[in-house]
Amino acid sequence: MDFQPITGINTKAPDGRTPVRKDIDIWFQEQVQGNSIQLTLFVEALAAIQSHPLENQLSYFRLAGIHSAPWTSWDNVKAPDGPDVVPKDKIPGYCVHNDFTFPTWHRVYMLLFEQTLYDEMLVFIRKNIPEALQDTWTQEAGQWRLPYWDFARFGDYIPDFPQATEGILRLPIMAMLPDVNILVVNSDRQDMELAPRQNPLYKYKAQTEMGKLDDPYKIKGENGHDKGSGLDYTYPWDKCVSTTKYGIRQGDPETAWTNAEQNWRFSNQALNEHEWNKEVIYKPLPTLQEMTYRLLTYDYDCWGAFATTQYMERHGQKPINWLSLEFIHNNIHNWVGGSQFTPPQKETDLWGAGHMSSVAMAAFDPIFFIYHCNIDRLTAIWQTLHKDKWFDDPDSQAVQANDLAPFHKDSADKFYTSDHVQYWRKLGYDYDIVQGDKPDEDRADPDIRTKIRSLYGVRTHEVYDNLPDWQRKDYIITVLYDRYALNGEAYAINIFLGHMVDDQFHGQNSVNFVARVYTFSSSLDQGSEGSCGNCKTQQRKGVLSMAQVPATLAMRRFEYDDTEDVPMYFVAVDRCNNRVDVAVTLEIWQAEEPFFLLPGRGGGEGDEYQHIKGGEKAPDSVGHSGPA
Repeated sequence: MDFQPITGINTKAPDGRTPVRKDIDIWFQEQVQGNSIQLTLFVEALAAIQSHPLENQLSYFRLAGIHSAPWTSWDNVKAPDGPDVVPKDKIPGYCVHNDFTFPTWHRVYMLLFEQTLYDEMLVFIRKNIPEALQDTWTQEAGQWRLPYWDFARFGDYIPDFPQATEGILRLPIMAMLPDVNILVVNSDRQDMELAPRQNPLYKYKAQTEMGKLDDPYKIKGENGHDKGSGLDYTYPWDKCVSTTKYGIRQGDPETAWTNAEQNWRFSNQALNEHEWNKEVIYKPLPTLQEMTYRLLTYDYDCWGAFATTQYMERHGQKPINWLSLEFIHNNIHNWVGGSQFTPPQKETDLWGAGHMSSVAMAAFDPIFFIYHCNIDRLTAIWQTLHKDKWFDDPDSQAVQANDLAPFHKDSADKFYTSDHVQYWRKLGYDYDIVQGDKPDEDRADPDIRTKIRSLYGVRTHEVYDNLPDWQRKDYIITVLYDRYALNGEAYAINIFLGHMVDDQFHGQNSVNFVARVYTFSSSLDQGSEGSCGNCKTQQRKGVLSMAQVPATLAMRRFEYDDTEDVPMYFVAVDRCNNRVDVAVTLEIWQAEEPFFLLPGRGGGEGDEYQHIKGGEKAPDSVGHSGPA
C-alpha cells in the first residue's frame, strides 16, 4: 500500500536560499500592487481543493478533518490507541493538544497543506494559463510559500481596504474580504485581466449541510451541558454549510445557521483583550501582544515549558515556565471564533459561536491554516534563539520519538517524528525573521531580538519606560487548572484583581478584569461520535494544565497599596457564560524589574520572581443566581 508522501516544496530562490513564508498582510499588499500572480494561484488552488470530492483525501474537507471531526482515518492510518471508552468503530483522533509534540505535529500538518496547494497551483497553470505565460507562472508558484497571520503585530493601513484598521490587533485583510480581484484569462485567451472572485479564505462552504454529508464524513452536532442551569444544548455544526465567526446563536432560526455570518469585527474586538493603559498619554497595550513578547523574551528552562500547557512539576517550579506557546494559541482560537452559543445575561457584544473555538471544527475555517503557520513561525524563532533546547527535558524526551500520525515521510509506511521536522529549511520553507544572508544560515540572535522588539515590544517599552522606578515592578499570575474538569467541555477562567462586583464576572468589560484563560477543549462525551483518545487518556491520568498572564498594568491601580492586601479572584464560566465550580490554583508573583530587563530575561536562577500571594474563587454572590 502506498501512502501520501509529505516532502514540502522543493524549489529555491534565485540566490539559492529557501523561499520564505510571508506575513499575509504584507504579501497581499505586494500582490495587489504587483502582478497578482501568486494571489491568483493561492485563491484558485484553495478554491479547487475546497471543491474536490470528499473521497479525495487531499480535498479541503479531508485535510481539515485530520485535526478532529468527523473522526475518520486519513491516509489509511489508524489513530493512536485510546482508552477502552473510545468507540471501537471510530478513529479516536490524532490530537496532540496539551502535549510536548503540539508544535511538531502541527508543523507537518501545515507542510502538508502548503504542499497540497502548491501541487494544485501547478495543475491550474497547466490547464488554464496560456502557454506563453506558463513558465512565468510556474516560477512564481515556486517562490510561493504558505503565508502566516502575525496575530500579535498591529495592523497596517492598506489603501482602498477600509477593513484594514491601523494600529490594532486584527484579522488579516484577506480574512475579512468576501471577494478578491484575481487574474483571469481574457476573451482572446492570450492574456490575463483582473476580475472579482469569491474569496475561499473568507470561509469554507461545503456541498450541503455538513450533517447531511454521506458517511463517514457526516458532521454531528457538538453536545454541551450547562452545569449551572442543567441545560443540555448542542452546537449545530451539523446544520452549517459554511464556517462562521460568532455567527451561531441559540434562538436564531436554523436557516440562519446554514450560512452564518463572518462577524470579523467581533474577532478583532476580542483579539484586543485587554487593552491596558487606556490613559490618553499612552496607546493601548493588548494582553496578546505582551504575552507574545514575553514568550519570545523569556529564557525558558526547556522545550517542554515553551511548547505546551501540560503541567509537569519539574518545569513548573519557575513561574516564567508557565507561559507557553500552546496557551497563547488556545486563547486566540476562542477570540477568533467565539464560543458563546446561548444568550448572555451581560456583555452581548461578543455573543455568538464559531468554528475556530471548537477543537472538533476549528480546521474547517480557512483562517486556521494561516494562523497555525504563525504558530510554526514562533516555534522557529524560539528554536533559533535556543538551539540547545530541542526536546531537552525528560518529559518531552519521553515522546520525542513518537510517530506524528497520520503524516508519512514517503510512500512507504514511515511516519514523521519530531526530530524529522527540527530543521524547517529542510522541509522547503523559511521565515524572514530568522533567515540569514546565505543559504541555510541563521540571522544573528541580536538582529532577531531587535526585530522581535520592533514587532511586539514597542508599546510595552513605551509604557514601562515612562513609569517611575518605584512603579516598574513586574507582576505575573500563574494558573493551574484541569482541562477536563467539565468532562472536556471548554470553559474560561476569568481573573480579577480587586474586589468583585456581583454581576461583573463575564470578561474584559467587567470591573477589575485582568485576563482570561481558555481551555480550548471539547466534550469527551459525544455519544456514538468519536472522541480524542489522547484527551481521554490524559483525563484518566489526571493530567493538569498551566498558564501565565501578565498583571503589571493591572496592579498599577493599586500602586499605593500593599500588594499582599490586593484581593485576587477567579470565576470559571462555561460556554453559556454561566459560572461553574472547578478547581483552579491562582498565584501572583513579583519581580523588581520589567521582564525584559531581568538577568537572563527571567530565566536565571529562578529567584527573579518572588511569590506574593494566592488567589481564590470569587464569592458565591458573584455569578450565582442560586446555590452552586
